[in-house]
Amino acid sequence: KGMRVKREDGAYVVSGGGVERFALRTDWENPEGVERFQRELERRGVVGALLRAGAQEGDEVRIGKTVFNFR
Repeated sequence: KGMRVKREDGAYVVSGGGVERFALRTDWENPEGVERFQRELERRGVVGALLRAGAQEGDEVRIGKTVFNFR
């Protein structure tokens, strides 16, 4: 639904579908907030799209200004 995953500069860049706004609103200092973010990525199909694009555990993922390792 308007979400895109592309490989750029050695990282997977996810854009669209409201996922960038959600990443900005996530409290990265709160473990529960991070878990919620992970569940939401699953629900929105982001994890599946990353896997189809070839992402593996430990690969860098960028969503807007948020950067994390895929797991």
